[in-house]
Order: sequence, then structure tokens, then C-alpha cells
Amino acid sequence: MLNLGTITRIHGIKGAFVVQIASEKDSSLPFLKSIYIGSSEKSAKAYSILEASWMPSGWKVQVAEITTPEEAQKLIQSSLFAERGALPAPPEKEYYEADLVGLPAYSSETKELFGTYLYSEPVGATNHFQQDRWWFRTVSGEFSIPAVKRYIERVDIPNGKIWLKNLSDFAEVSADSSEDENE
Repeated sequence: MLNLGTITRIHGIKGAFVVQIASEKDSSLPFLKSIYIGSSEKSAKAYSILEASWMPSGWKVQVAEITTPEEAQKLIQSSLFAERGALPAPPEKEYYEADLVGLPAYSSETKELFGTYLYSEPVGATNHFQQDRWWFRTVSGEFSIPAVKRYIERVDIPNGKIWLKNLSDFAEVSADSSEDENE
């Protein structure tokens, strides 16, 4: 299952609630017939979606099993999950992060294994230098790379591989910093 977001508040008098989702209005919620709500995947219960509509403050969701604000209030801060198979296929050259977890990443220049994809860290866009980071487990520990075209050559979901490029940028930075320490 995929974690879609978090229930942040109730909406109206019929038990609807608002969900904050990282993808904002591009969410798959309108395509789903059911969702799971709980503090974790294991504790999540199934609910049938009656309505999922975008609002500037998040997604308004109404499920058949919740009919009062009091019932909805109990769900505040719960996570919203969906089965991966229930989600529509992503557009070309896009993917769900859950499809990346555990994939091996290779250097396109050397064809050597770089590491294994762990997760994406949203950094935020307060200025043009900040980019989300992709974290990998390498032989020397965890390592992050800015999630930009300069470093991510392609993601090959059918063959289960991530291809990275310009990794020597990071080795040069490490060499430069160790030279500074010796001066």
C-alpha cells in the first residue's frame, strides 16, 4: 500500500474530512473506489469513497462509513493509504515513489552499481538552489543526490533499474574538502 497523505481536519456536517497530499491537486484520489485509514498500514481499515474533490486547502473526502463530524474527528492525523494496484498508471516518464524503493542504481558512465534507492526527501523550493534529494544505500553508507536531470539520467521501471550520471561531481567535492582539511 501507498501512503497518500494525512487527514488534517473535518469538513462540513456529513463526516467529510480534508486530506493533505504531497501531490496536491494531481492526486489519484478521484480514481479510487476505496481507501484505507489508520495510523499505519497494518492498522488501516477499508473505506468506500463517495466523493474526492480538490479544494485549495487540500482534498475533501467523503466515505460511506463516516457520516458525522464526530466520527470524522476521530480520524484527524490518521494516514490515508491506497493499494498500489488500484492506482492508475502514471504518465510516461513518471512513476510512484513506491516503485523506486529497493531498486538498484547504476552509474551510466561506468555501469557499476552505485547503491539502492531508499526514499525521496522533499527539500522545498524556497529558492532555485534547493531540490528534492534521492537517498541511496551505498557500500559506504547512505548518500543523497539532488533529484535533477543533471544526476538522474533515467528510471527504468520495467527493468528495475535507476541510471545516474555525473557522479564524479560528488567525488570531486569530497576530494576538495579533504584537501582543505590538510592545508
